[in-house]
Amino acid sequence: ELLRLAEAERVQSLDHFQFTRLIADQYDLGQKLALAEVMWGVILADGRLSDHETHLVRKMASLMRLDSASLAQARKAAAEGSHRA
Repeated sequence: ELLRLAEAERVQSLDHFQFTRLIADQYDLGQKLALAEVMWGVILADGRLSDHETHLVRKMASLMRLDSASLAQARKAAAEGSHRA
């Protein structure tokens, strides 16, 4: 069971890297911020924030070469947007 879980994590890691590498290479900062805001919007939609969700969005932002200040800006925009909806 442990080997199966490790293999699934390895495959998922590669998938994240392939996806985010394209974004890192081809998106400008504005596009990356918009995508990060959408990710935060999904994460914040249920009103709960898990450690796993936070870890995942930070990992994705890092792979997209988006700095922590920009990620925080996207989170703030997503939170403000959810109050308007």
